Amino acid sequence: MFQPAGVLLVLTEREKEHVGVRDRGSGQATVNMMWTVLTNSCKNRGRAQGNIIVRFKEVNASKDEVTLQFKASNLDKKDFFGKSDPFLRLHRVNDDQSHDFIGAFSTTLNELSRGAVEANIFPVINPKKQAKKKNYKDSGQIQVLRCTIQQHQSFLDYIKGGLQMQFMVAIDFTASNGNPTHPSSLHYIHPQQPNQYVAAIKAIGEIIQDYNSKKMFPVLGFGAKLPDGQVSHDFAVNFNPQNPCVQGVDGILQAYQAALSRIQLHSPTNFSPVINLLSRYASEARDGSTYFTLLIITDGEITDMQQTKNAIVMASSLPMSIIIVGVGNAEFDAMEILDSDNCLLTDSNGRGAERDIVQFVPFRDFLGGRFGNNIESSKAALAKEVLAKIPDQVLEYMRNYFLVQLVARTFINIFQQLTTCTLNPATQALIELIFDKDMFEDAMRRFDIDLNKMSFEKLNRKDIEKGFKILDKLKEALERKDTLEELSILSSEFYDVIPRNFGTRKKPVINNTVFFQKEYDTLGDLEDIQIAQSILNEKPEQQARQIRGLIIERYFNETKPTNSWQNLVLQEIWKVDREGEEERFLAHDGIMDRKLLWYGTDMALVAAILKNGFCIKTHSSGRGGRSIHFVSESDKSSGYVRPFGNKGLMFLTEVAIGKQWKIYKESRNLMHPPEGYDSVLACGIQEPDPAFDTVITLDGKQVVVPQAKPRPTGNHSVFYQSEYLIYKESQTRIRYLLLIDF
Repeated sequence: MFQPAGVLLVLTEREKEHVGVRDRGSGQATVNMMWTVLTNSCKNRGRAQGNIIVRFKEVNASKDEVTLQFKASNLDKKDFFGKSDPFLRLHRVNDDQSHDFIGAFSTTLNELSRGAVEANIFPVINPKKQAKKKNYKDSGQIQVLRCTIQQHQSFLDYIKGGLQMQFMVAIDFTASNGNPTHPSSLHYIHPQQPNQYVAAIKAIGEIIQDYNSKKMFPVLGFGAKLPDGQVSHDFAVNFNPQNPCVQGVDGILQAYQAALSRIQLHSPTNFSPVINLLSRYASEARDGSTYFTLLIITDGEITDMQQTKNAIVMASSLPMSIIIVGVGNAEFDAMEILDSDNCLLTDSNGRGAERDIVQFVPFRDFLGGRFGNNIESSKAALAKEVLAKIPDQVLEYMRNYFLVQLVARTFINIFQQLTTCTLNPATQALIELIFDKDMFEDAMRRFDIDLNKMSFEKLNRKDIEKGFKILDKLKEALERKDTLEELSILSSEFYDVIPRNFGTRKKPVINNTVFFQKEYDTLGDLEDIQIAQSILNEKPEQQARQIRGLIIERYFNETKPTNSWQNLVLQEIWKVDREGEEERFLAHDGIMDRKLLWYGTDMALVAAILKNGFCIKTHSSGRGGRSIHFVSESDKSSGYVRPFGNKGLMFLTEVAIGKQWKIYKESRNLMHPPEGYDSVLACGIQEPDPAFDTVITLDGKQVVVPQAKPRPTGNHSVFYQSEYLIYKESQTRIRYLLLIDF
């Protein structure tokens, strides 16, 4: 008998996507999927030309991915000495076959989708043997062990769902570019012909900007001596370090040209500072709401090669891509290494990049030749070349790290065994959504958990607590600057307790604070999933507690996203009364200033929040330090939601904000508000108009509820939308849970 291990086979068919060159709004049209653009052509020899109507539409194609697992038994031997080496080949009915044939069976996807049922054991038939042998039965059997069908979203699906493409530019101001006042300089501003820096910014920026509704982009410079005499490798080109953002491509070009008169070109050429800076932003947007693209424009060889490799490897797990455009005629051998098309980069500790996020193109390849000296043609070709990879890089990130599946066709209802339930249908559906097993296992795969060693059912509190203790030791070791060998031992201990699936990669060493924070956050999320698992078998009535309905639509609708391609629809509202939270909240009864604020999160963490409330992780550190972040706009909150199917959940929480200390830039080291203050307000550039705020009474206290659309505040801040930072869990009380169609 021949019984090989199960064979895992993945079939996929999907469209190939490109971000193309646009003209007169076609980038925006692509975002919105089906726009009609009426363009006015220019006059030719005094005669007006006709109008051109261009319609843009995504090409329909199958996005289904089928995962099959088979088991073979009793297959015929084809080798005289020893066993066969069989393999399974799937093909269309009329395809040719050219191997030593054992047998065949035919089926349909509908049949396979039934999974491991008795009807899905297929006899393998060899027609020649069947014709020769009177008592021929079969040449073995193939059994379907598993069949799942998932519909994977396309790049444009994510754009339609509100994904924001954030664009950052880093400009090389090193001396090798030449004196900007001389026509030979790569930075020379010619009155008629844009230099290569300007051409590259316009070519790429004019495409990317149409995928971001706000069009506010940070612009950094490196390799320059600033007016204060300091050489910087990550300075704000607009000389506003608190807010390096400018408005659109025109703002980028204006800031770039103005900076040339204020700085002195210097050296060396270091990339790692700007990559690390963007990584810090991207690390806070791993919820799938934003994807970052860093455009580095440089004229020369890199001088911090190893540090840049380390930065890229660390960034490879974040929602970001890096485009490097080389200008001038220098050699760019090092850039080809960073591009790593054939072999993923490794850092100084041997840790491999998780994916390829770098695309390098020398601009000179698009000058001359078939493009001649036409800079506009060169720009178009450059944009097509460097942006072609972005959709696939976005999809790779989303599929590896992002829980959302726009359409989950394989849905195991874990409550099928429940015969009676007193909850209304909407609340029953909510409970099923929160406690869906597939959703939790998808989250664990995204965390690289080895499900063969630690499945959802095997999650237990003891292992998670042990993992936190080892991470505490690692934190102390990092602070002591212990040797790599000591860090490696502790890292191995951690992976023994919390098994990870690194594939063929060797176990990485947790050797820096960024990596430590990532592992700590992952374990914190795993802890929340374990909490959900521990209450999974309770009846829906017990899980729901006292979730009840109350309409608060205006607050949601007035502050939700206003872009035309993201239409969030409020479906249900439940009032939440968590056991014990009222008593805890009474500790702040003396705080009169209270506000109803939004909180969006991963669907896999909702059950834990409903059970335990909001928790401040011991080592958490966001833009406002170790705190819980709330917002006053459902737009901002929805960006942190990870829906399941097209359903997402958000909390509305009564927050005792009290006296607020205001900040306008990141304060990552904050552990509590300054003395005399109750909370911290990260002041945004916009805020719902307070003139229209209303007040509701909850348990005898007046609570402010915004009721108007956001308006500019006049603040000069790095925060676009205000964030309310709370440093005591007891200052929060969950009031409502909202179900939203995304």
